[in-house]
Amino acid sequence: MKIENNLNSSINVETLVLVAVWKFPFVFQGSFKIFDRDNNKEYLILYRCEYTKAYQTDILEDEFFPLDYQFTYLYAGSVKLDANILNQLSENAIYLLRYALHLTLSKMLTNKRQNNIYIDEIALNSLTECIKQKFDEGKNFEIEADIGFAVAMDFNPQEQTALEAVRNLLSCLAVDTNRV
Repeated sequence: MKIENNLNSSINVETLVLVAVWKFPFVFQGSFKIFDRDNNKEYLILYRCEYTKAYQTDILEDEFFPLDYQFTYLYAGSVKLDANILNQLSENAIYLLRYALHLTLSKMLTNKRQNNIYIDEIALNSLTECIKQKFDEGKNFEIEADIGFAVAMDFNPQEQTALEAVRNLLSCLAVDTNRV
């Protein structure tokens, strides 16, 4: 995998929750939109995550603990050969995604506005197939504003481990498009 030498650390992570199943273990599905500010590139990762605690209030009342969030799948449309990038990411990069999801869930639970979050398997599968088809065709798409719940956060790491997490995340997403 060819990685540009000028990877920087300024990114924006938008976390979208499309599915929230509030029965133990909680299950969340959606996407992370990663915007690399320095190279003006955008990447999309679909995720499925299980939350190991038993109550919604734990998300709000307990301190963030990364192992409470277990990703079972991270699908990056830009990665053709191995779509599940979970095993390619460093622990620090996974920590960053877990934290982004935690912040989004906290905002979702305290937000009064209701959004359409799908819990029906058929609706989710239909949405997933539509997104996968767009990936395969190499097309950009906009998710309708009234679907799901999204929160964006800027991430400008100041420490070496945080910088390495961002670089690892971007290197797993920024693949050579000429690769077969």
